[in-house]
Amino acid sequence: MKKLLPILIPIIAAILGIAIGGFVIGPMLIPKPPTVEPQEGVLYSLGKMQINLDEMSYIVIMSPVLEFRDQKTLDEIMKKDPNLSEIKNIIIRTLAKFKPEDFVGDRRRATMAAVVEAINNFYGDKVVLRIFVTELLISKLPQ
Repeated sequence: MKKLLPILIPIIAAILGIAIGGFVIGPMLIPKPPTVEPQEGVLYSLGKMQINLDEMSYIVIMSPVLEFRDQKTLDEIMKKDPNLSEIKNIIIRTLAKFKPEDFVGDRRRATMAAVVEAINNFYGDKVVLRIFVTELLISKLPQ
C-alpha cells in the first residue's frame, strides 16, 4: 500500500482539479445565447376616419392607432407621405370590403390583421406591427 500511495496522491489531485475546474471554469466556456432586445414599436394616431362598408347602408367611424416597427420606419414613411394619405387609403380600401359584423368580437381582430397585412404588403416589409382602435362606431344609414 505504501508503494501505491505516491502514485494515488497525484491521480486523486488531478481528478479533483479537473472536477473543480469543470464546475468553476466550465460554465464560462459555454457560449451564452445572444440577448435580443424587445422591439418597441412607435404609436401614431391617424385621427378619426369614416369608411363606407361593402353594404352601402353602413358606415364605420373609427380612430385607428398604428404601431410602427420603430421611429426610423415612421420617419422614412412620413418623409415620402407626411399625412400618411397612402396608409389611410389602404385602410379605407381594405375595410370597405367588410361587413358590420366583422368589427365585433374575435372577427374584429382578424379584420384589423387584414389591414396590417395590406399595409405591410404595400411597403413590401413589416412596417406596421399592430393596429389599435381607440374609437369605433358602426352606424346604419337612414334609408
